[in-house]
Amino acid sequence: MEKPWLAHYPPSIPATLDYPKKTLSDYLWETAEQYGDKDAIDFFGRLFSKKLLLITSINVYQIFLKTRGAR
Repeated sequence: MEKPWLAHYPPSIPATLDYPKKTLSDYLWETAEQYGDKDAIDFFGRLFSKKLLLITSINVYQIFLKTRGAR
């Protein structure tokens, strides 16, 4: 695949980046562990910490899976 825009990149900008092989779940858990008490969302004045956001998203996903027949 041709990438003509790369010719316009300054020398300090690499053409590609190497990312760790992690899942979205890995990133969420790491963030919750590292910054769990920090605010993640301000929903109409109600603050949700990163840890609470992770726990809530897991619970919602479990409910979704149960409605789809998972055990």
